[in-house]
Amino acid sequence: MDNLQETLAQLRDIHEPLAPGIWPLAPGWWILGVLMFIALAVLVWLAVRELNRRRPYTGLKSKVRTLNKLRLEDELTPIQYATAINLAYKELLVTIEERSEASRLHGSDWLDYLSERFNDVDFNSGAGRSLGAARYLPGSFSDEGLTELVDRTLLRAKYESWKRPGSESG
Repeated sequence: MDNLQETLAQLRDIHEPLAPGIWPLAPGWWILGVLMFIALAVLVWLAVRELNRRRPYTGLKSKVRTLNKLRLEDELTPIQYATAINLAYKELLVTIEERSEASRLHGSDWLDYLSERFNDVDFNSGAGRSLGAARYLPGSFSDEGLTELVDRTLLRAKYESWKRPGSESG
């Protein structure tokens, strides 16, 4: 038994090794970190690109809301309001969406184009007619219902890859 005690006393000097530290990281963690950094960079790039696409629409919608407010407060006549809204539609289609063919349209062709772009027949048979030649005809002019049409179409406009039917995609 004494021999066993001596042997056990000698074992007291032996210690377990320390657990491995976290540093340096294993190669798998480096690969995971790089992949996460790339994924984050791609997400940031996509978010910035989407914000840049939406920025012109947001600015235009702000202008239109101001026009609606001015019309509601009777600071704009019906003809002034219809003209300003017509210019807003032109700005959307020609400047923002870069549809150069829309710049040459007027009258019923313009209303057909708007009806097609926004998929709303009220441009041809409803309140949207006030955006055509009706502003220039003698007699009483009414913009009744135009604000609702603008709310349904222009204020809900968003980036989309829209093409006129029959046009060929390059």
